[in-house]
Amino acid sequence: VTINLTEYPPWDVNEDGSVDATDSALVTAALGQTGDDIVNTRTDVNWDETVDADDVTLVTYHIADDGGAPSLISTFSLLDKKILEKLDPVALQKQLDILRIESDGSPRYLRAIAIIESVLAAIRPSKTQLLANYPNPFNPETWIPYHLANPSNVRISIYNMQGIVVRRLELGHQPAGYYTNSSRAAYWDGTNNHGERVTSGVYFYQLQADNVSYLRKMVILK
Repeated sequence: VTINLTEYPPWDVNEDGSVDATDSALVTAALGQTGDDIVNTRTDVNWDETVDADDVTLVTYHIADDGGAPSLISTFSLLDKKILEKLDPVALQKQLDILRIESDGSPRYLRAIAIIESVLAAIRPSKTQLLANYPNPFNPETWIPYHLANPSNVRISIYNMQGIVVRRLELGHQPAGYYTNSSRAAYWDGTNNHGERVTSGVYFYQLQADNVSYLRKMVILK
């Protein structure tokens, strides 16, 4: 029986014996996770129960010590589309702002800043889209996903078959990004503007994002 007692340093996030772009990608994808919501505990490199800019700089610092540098292209390629869609541009921008303030101009900071900048650019959709709500048909609640190609003031209006607005969701100014999972998509609880449950039937929902507008259909079954 062979027992492996190898202990990997904290910045070797995937425990493969090398600190490289893979490790920086894993930490970047987890930015903003805290406490019990941290999916991979090794992405919290400094064990402070928050995956943030400090963890990114620790990884990139030790990549530099190993004589290499994280490739922005390789970092991006390691983050597949599903991961990119789950990233929160607001959380990423917050960490980027912190890094820019703390930066002393050293490679440790410059590389970390470049990585987050590249990921922010990567998660910007090529066009604004309104996607199919889920579940559909539904009762009593549904989520309305969308993409924003540009920062926009976002409103979602829900109409009945007579074209009357039954509910308006004022979502405010939002940065470009993917609003597709249940934590980021628009949520409708099936009530009108007076808090009353709407009846079964076909409804239409419209995304208005500054100068663009899209319309789709959904069904409530009771």
